[in-house]
Amino acid sequence: MDIKDYRQEQQDHVVRAKEAGYSHTVPQDIPAKGAADSDARAQAICRLELNSRNLGERIPYLLDLLGRKTETVAVRRAALDMLTTAEFVGGAFLDFRPQVIEAMRALAEDKSPVLRQKALEYLAQENDDYARDILTEALNTPENAPVGQAKAVQLLGLDDHANAADLVRNQFEQLSPAAREEAVHLLGTDPKSVPLLSNLVKDKTVGEKLRRVTAAGLKAIDSERFAQTARDVLADRSDSATFKAAIVGMAQTMSPVHALDTVIDAAQRHTKSKTLKDAARRYFAAPRKPE
Repeated sequence: MDIKDYRQEQQDHVVRAKEAGYSHTVPQDIPAKGAADSDARAQAICRLELNSRNLGERIPYLLDLLGRKTETVAVRRAALDMLTTAEFVGGAFLDFRPQVIEAMRALAEDKSPVLRQKALEYLAQENDDYARDILTEALNTPENAPVGQAKAVQLLGLDDHANAADLVRNQFEQLSPAAREEAVHLLGTDPKSVPLLSNLVKDKTVGEKLRRVTAAGLKAIDSERFAQTARDVLADRSDSATFKAAIVGMAQTMSPVHALDTVIDAAQRHTKSKTLKDAARRYFAAPRKPE
């Protein structure tokens, strides 16, 4: 379905919802504002029964709560959670879907970080173009974004239409350390990212944690490129012995066809590190089967 057909379908749903004359009253078991504290009201909202008979009334009520900026974050968060649950309850939700999408889009710019993040998470899973634009922009100008770079990378990965790997790979150098770690998890399934991952494993200017996560992803996606990269790391006398030990540990489950024995033996002979020597000992003691 192209975008014009999609928008027309959304508009048709709105018209049907209005024609159906859906209205809402406050459920009797929800305490009025001021009659109970925020947490008690939020808990009562989360206990609301949703079924195919009452969905047409409950959804407008939840949408009304969600849009009330005078309500507490706890109450609005409860309404948001129940709206996402309602999607799986009955067919009446379909008529309200455009209104839910619009409510979530508005929430993506709310002053509450929690609500912004939850709304964008919902929209990303809906492959929403508005959310996609916001999250993409967050990679470029994080200081003005409704969520941080790391969360933006994570949420883009939920969007099947976002070409997230391409976006993240192209912006990788501009990402924060936390966002880079999220990016590596995403790029670890993308064959086009193998060169970037290999270079990152060898980059001694980044933290060891990121290098380890990257090495694991590289091994999973391209074992031969991992072996080539491992040989470079192990042959580098100036690289960290603890990181080399981690690389040797990853290599322990690889086939001898990757020819790492010589470089691992050389690395352990030229180090005083017990950690690296122990990793090499375990490597040579482990049985390895040809691939």
